[in-house]
Amino acid sequence: MITRQFRPVLLTVCMLVSVAKCFADIPRDVVAQGKRASALVETAAGSVFGSAFCINPSGYFIASAHLLPAHGKPGVTLVLNAGEKDQVRLDATIVRRDSELDLALLNVKPPRLLTALPLGAADGLLEAQGTAAFGFPVGRDLTRAEFTYSGISLNTAHIASLRNVNGVLAAFQLDVALKPGNSGGPVIDSKGKVIGVVTVVAGANETGGSSVIPVNVLKRFLDRADVILTPPIINTANAHVRMRFAIHVSTYPTVQKGLSVEFTLNSGLYNVRTVTASRGENGEFTAEASPLPASNSQHELRLTVVDSQSKVACTAPDQAILVGGKRVYLSALRTIEPGKKAIITLANGSRQEDTVEGLEAVDTRVLGVVTRQNLSRASRITIEDMDSLTSSVAYHIVVRQAGREIGELHGELMISGSHAPRVVSKWADDLEVLICCYFSNSVKRFNARTGAFIDDYISGHGLNGPTAIAVGPDGNLYVTGGESQTVHRFDGRTGQFMDIFVPRDATSRMNAPNGMDFGPDGNLYVGSFNSREVKRFNGQTGQFIDTFVPPGSGGLNQPGYLMFAPDGNMLIASVAGRAIKHYDGKTGAYLGDFLKLEGNTNPNAFCLGPEGRFYVCCYRSKSIQRFDGKTGAFIDNFIVAEGLHNREPVGIAFGPDANLYVSTRADEVLRFNGETGEFMDTFLSGSDMRFPQYMIFRQIHKSNVIGDR
Repeated sequence: MITRQFRPVLLTVCMLVSVAKCFADIPRDVVAQGKRASALVETAAGSVFGSAFCINPSGYFIASAHLLPAHGKPGVTLVLNAGEKDQVRLDATIVRRDSELDLALLNVKPPRLLTALPLGAADGLLEAQGTAAFGFPVGRDLTRAEFTYSGISLNTAHIASLRNVNGVLAAFQLDVALKPGNSGGPVIDSKGKVIGVVTVVAGANETGGSSVIPVNVLKRFLDRADVILTPPIINTANAHVRMRFAIHVSTYPTVQKGLSVEFTLNSGLYNVRTVTASRGENGEFTAEASPLPASNSQHELRLTVVDSQSKVACTAPDQAILVGGKRVYLSALRTIEPGKKAIITLANGSRQEDTVEGLEAVDTRVLGVVTRQNLSRASRITIEDMDSLTSSVAYHIVVRQAGREIGELHGELMISGSHAPRVVSKWADDLEVLICCYFSNSVKRFNARTGAFIDDYISGHGLNGPTAIAVGPDGNLYVTGGESQTVHRFDGRTGQFMDIFVPRDATSRMNAPNGMDFGPDGNLYVGSFNSREVKRFNGQTGQFIDTFVPPGSGGLNQPGYLMFAPDGNMLIASVAGRAIKHYDGKTGAYLGDFLKLEGNTNPNAFCLGPEGRFYVCCYRSKSIQRFDGKTGAFIDNFIVAEGLHNREPVGIAFGPDANLYVSTRADEVLRFNGETGEFMDTFLSGSDMRFPQYMIFRQIHKSNVIGDR
């Protein structure tokens, strides 16, 4: 029996034996190497600290992504030998990062070769195996002078559990609770090889063990390439011109040799073009191509051919036929009703009756198959210029190393000044819809195929009352804050905050910014709802240029939706003025009312449809009215109040499936048949979606992880 007075002594002896056993698992020279290879991470603000470790003596380190500033901005410092006499501070750059894996690759220019830790293997890891974790849980020593830090901490621990997903190790747990400052630090085995990276999120439960990213995940991160595309500004004027696309490929040095990059464009015209990018320095590649087929290539048209038994949609190259004995190109026509005397509608809207020859053998393409048709037997032929039907070009980038795929990126390039439905890329794994939710202070993201809620893609950073969202020429997302009086910019791929592109200040004097669009000149145009005007800003810097449309010009009252039409001129919904106003796209001069709404209603939002028709949300009358997209002439009440379930429509957009999506004041999105206007279903609701307004459909942007070790 052990007496009470000997129990503390026995307990102390047991603890010393336990600690000695842990140290016995990790040799002293291994511990010394781990300390030399580890570094403290400090951000520019000096308030966020973490850990990192060297994996290549030329200056490459691994750190935690969640502790670093976004978008590779400067302001990251690595401190070697922190708290020691030979302490060294080195400026670091972010080579690449992966927020999902919570890993980042940093690079410094060291004054000498560094101590690097070799990478181990995930195979053979066992529960109860001894490990050592290095890190800097304290950060700066606040009791001492600036640039003084607390020394490194060593935690000996054992693997408490291994977590497999589909038979592959995805994480493991240590039996020691580590602090957030340990994030990014190495976990090594008894041979000094890295078997994992510590990941601790501030505010997490610190009473239990700590989670570790295993080395096989780290190797996968290092093996693949991150791809960033920097496209030029594309508009309707230069879309056929050959231009340069900058592609930056970020890789770990061991996979930089033998890289090749393929750049493919798909404009939806059955014209898929692939070029091999030229390699420059520091991971830069350049691809040269025209977003749409070059202007000297065959001009493509879309034909809808109707006869007594069928209706066929196809494409055909532009070609000349004889109308009244004169050569006329099909692109100059809009409809043909063949017969002894054909009825013809010209592109300018005029109609005539005349003889037509040359329709007997036309090569058309249906689903990529060329078929020769006798179009003279049709009862009606509708002709559309494919250029006017394209507002985006799908791209696909594949990176290979010695023939093995190590990375890819796909997405879409927007064509400023075009508002036709977007091209749906054959490479899209899925589609998403982004919706500005005014009272939720967020842009919510949903799966565009299933309607499933994904996340609050954009929120915070002072954004208040988002009213509209636009994809800029740089591929990033721009969101107007109706209450914050700002335009915020977010990364187009990740949704991460970049900056306040247009701040709230006395220079521009925006008052409740609402609709916005990038013009053919690449500049940003924003409607100021309360001051009844349109402001223009530099599309690259956000600097205020001028008041493009003066207050109240042409009776403009409470400007809502705003867009540049295919002809390059501007259309604005005058909410209180009950009209869609038309302004010169170069001068801002008032051109007249494009259309006027009758009765007690307001044009809250509008969009162009697949057939070039114009659809307007009429808030008070609870209807969707349809107009001719060229003349503004009223066609019909496409959807009436009963079809909208007596809801007030506030947002409208055609989806990639050619159906019409309408958001309502009842915090829902209704889906309607795009041809008939028939109600299909309540596509979206819930998810704290309060006052959903502006919607855009797009492909999900991501850089896929390829391969594993």
